[in-house]
Amino acid sequence: MLLNLQLETEEASPYVFISKARLLHILNRRSRGDWEPDSEIVNNLVRDLKVICRHAGANPFTFHDLRRSCIANWSKKLPIQTVQQLAGHSSIETTRKYYLSVQ
Repeated sequence: MLLNLQLETEEASPYVFISKARLLHILNRRSRGDWEPDSEIVNNLVRDLKVICRHAGANPFTFHDLRRSCIANWSKKLPIQTVQQLAGHSSIETTRKYYLSVQ
């Protein structure tokens, strides 16, 4: 599911989990003036993930859980400064919280 989303997302897209079709829909509505500036950008990705978990018999989890797992796995193999950069953490202390939990 994530691989397919990554393949269809534009390189410079400001949104990680919004498909190209959904982003174009939002941009078209904005250009027509019928998208409120304060409108929430709703994506069905979370709903789809819950359905996949249910069908697979897996316990539900969030996309942030995937991020934390990824950072923890990086920290097993990479220097902490590299993990900080890949994770996009501005503070080494944030990275250290995950990095040290794996050590």
